[in-house]
Amino acid sequence: MSIALELGLHRHNPSWRFGPEEIEIRSRTWWTVYSLERSIALNTGRVLSVRDQAIDTPVPSFTSLDQLTEQEAKTATLFHAKSVWLFVHTIELRRIAGRILESIYIARDRDGRCSSLTFQELCSISDDLHRQLDNWKNQLDAAEIGSSRESKLMRIEYCIMLMHLNRPSPAFMVPSQNMIAICSHASSDALKQWAAISNESGIDAICRCYRQFHDILMAGLVRLYSDWHMQKVAPTPRPTLRPEDAEICLDLLRKGISNLHDSSLSKFERIFHSLKEKVYAYASGFDEASQGISFAQVPGLSIYTNAPDMTGVPNTEIGISMGSEGLESYLNQMTTIFDNEMFDIDDTLTAWYGSVLNDIGDTDNMRIG
Repeated sequence: MSIALELGLHRHNPSWRFGPEEIEIRSRTWWTVYSLERSIALNTGRVLSVRDQAIDTPVPSFTSLDQLTEQEAKTATLFHAKSVWLFVHTIELRRIAGRILESIYIARDRDGRCSSLTFQELCSISDDLHRQLDNWKNQLDAAEIGSSRESKLMRIEYCIMLMHLNRPSPAFMVPSQNMIAICSHASSDALKQWAAISNESGIDAICRCYRQFHDILMAGLVRLYSDWHMQKVAPTPRPTLRPEDAEICLDLLRKGISNLHDSSLSKFERIFHSLKEKVYAYASGFDEASQGISFAQVPGLSIYTNAPDMTGVPNTEIGISMGSEGLESYLNQMTTIFDNEMFDIDDTLTAWYGSVLNDIGDTDNMRIG
């Protein structure tokens, strides 16, 4: 990234004396580096090297460089049909990833305050990010690239973005029920998509590096957290749980460890297995009357009325609404959780909750004034 910035690949000046092909090569080089950097930054929590506002180089476009021979077209049918569209669409998802990192995962002070954004602004940003992801998914569906491996991989990355946006984060340390519902479906769909690719092409197609192993583990942990949260926090009647997704994750982790030839990774498999046993052992204590009830019957979780199968993903517009009714609903949920002491609250959570109430109170006072 440093070299790319030094070369000015992120800038475009029509007066520069580059030929069309050289301009296109510079563009593709830049967006390749950019996409990798955004992905690494979101996974590791690194600060972004450059803001989107400082970039004006155009995205790749179809050129003579992409002309395929007849034999190549038969082999690379998807590229022949869509050319660089897949790359350009992936760039947009990585843009969204950067925005998630620099807003939802922004640092907070010891008192729980976010110095640069109020809680209302964070809600508005979250709502906007949900709309961007929803639009991205609609464009992917409209592209009609079928059940290709590329399609599955792009859907998996979309699910990962949903999990990053809706799981516990510095902005929303305690997710709302709707956020948990989104995480539940996103993690389930990602695990099933990975399993489908593994069955078709082998584990090497989805787990040939530590980053991919991390993504599978993260999705599995989000799946367990979603089921735990729904059991412990969601209103009655209790939802139906999905232990089969945890089994899918365990199978993928085992195969991934074998494929990476790294036995030290087995500790993560053991940790996941232990957590799975605890989460679903907790569930066995419920009354039989509360079992077998689908999420569609749970008040306030209408997302599950039309639950998608493994080829679908949840509607992303049901997160925290930036309207007052949605914010009020979220605050009511948080107040119930904190007032009833449904789980042990540590100092960090307490400080975060206090900062949220202060932000809302400051805004209400401004309106009164």
